[in-house]
Amino acid sequence: MIIIDFGPHRTGTTSRQYYFKNHPQVNLICKFDLRKQLSNTKTNIISDESLAQSLDTFIYPIAIDRVSKMFPNATALFVDRDIKSWKISMYKHYSMKGGKLSFQEWIDKCKPNFNTFKNKLNEYFKEVIVLDFEDFKENPVMFLKRLSKILDIDYIQMEIPNLNKSMNKRKINFLKLYNNYFPFQNVPRELLKRI
Repeated sequence: MIIIDFGPHRTGTTSRQYYFKNHPQVNLICKFDLRKQLSNTKTNIISDESLAQSLDTFIYPIAIDRVSKMFPNATALFVDRDIKSWKISMYKHYSMKGGKLSFQEWIDKCKPNFNTFKNKLNEYFKEVIVLDFEDFKENPVMFLKRLSKILDIDYIQMEIPNLNKSMNKRKINFLKLYNNYFPFQNVPRELLKRI
């Protein structure tokens, strides 16, 4: 079985990857490990947020087409999120990674549209699993139990750390200023902790 986890960014992808990486019935293949072989005995999960988007644009039509041709019998996994909260969270992430566009400029360039994305997945894949990020945020254990059941793997209880914490407005404002002078250079984490 092959599952393609399309993300997108800011929908708990890193937490799902952590869970899958530590699951004995899963062969997780991430962007840093694309040469890893598919398994005949485990559930193969290919997970990469960049299949859906870069930090400032949705690239899904090309990616969906290519991935569906590589893995024609795969199942697509998409985690939906309230678009308003996603835009805010994603803009913070974009700023943290060095982006310097204003929020409106970023929205105008990115043009996020989850419904279009889901429709494209349904065009290219025979089976598409759509789950809600809000369910994950509200109750991660129930979300992972449900996902495990859908994927026909045992639920494994484990502590999932908060891997990508959100930032407050003061940090975002600092990053906008910092990014004007040092675009797309990560801010030292020690410096961010002091703000």
